[in-house]
Amino acid sequence: MHRKAVLLLLLICTMCLQSRAGDSKDQKPDAFQAKTVWQGVADPDPRWADRKEIGARLRVIKRDGEDFAAQIAFLRQHDLHVARLEGKIKNGQLAAHITKIMKGDWGEDATEIVWKGELDGNNLLLTRTNKKNMTLSCKLTLDKNPRKSEADD
Repeated sequence: MHRKAVLLLLLICTMCLQSRAGDSKDQKPDAFQAKTVWQGVADPDPRWADRKEIGARLRVIKRDGEDFAAQIAFLRQHDLHVARLEGKIKNGQLAAHITKIMKGDWGEDATEIVWKGELDGNNLLLTRTNKKNMTLSCKLTLDKNPRKSEADD
C-alpha cells in the first residue's frame, strides 16, 4: 500500500511541475467530465496467453478540478471486469489507481498498479504496467450518445 501511494505521489508531482508553465485561468474545461462515457478497446501485452483485443468502457463518476473517480470495465464475453479508478488529471495527463474491484479477477496487485493516461480532445489513451512488466493499453473515445451497459450496474 505504501509503495502505491509513493508512486502515485511522484506521478502527480511530476505532472504538476510539467504543467506550471501552461497554467491559465481562461482555459476551457477538457472533455473528461463527470457523467461522460468513453468507449473503445483494450489491447493486452503480446506476452499474455489469451491475448485478444477486448471492448473497454470508462464512465467518469465525478470530477472536481483535477480529482476524478471513474468506473472502468473490460467487456470480455462472459467475463466482465469492473473496477473503480481514482486519480488526478491536469493538462491532459492522467494518473490513477484502482480503489475498488467490483467484478472479475484483476490479480493480486491490481490496486497497486498506477494507470497513466493522456487526453487529446475526445480521445483518451490509458496504460498500466504490472509487476511482470506487461502492459495493457486502452484506446478510448468520448461517446456522445452512450447507452446503458451491464458494466454500469
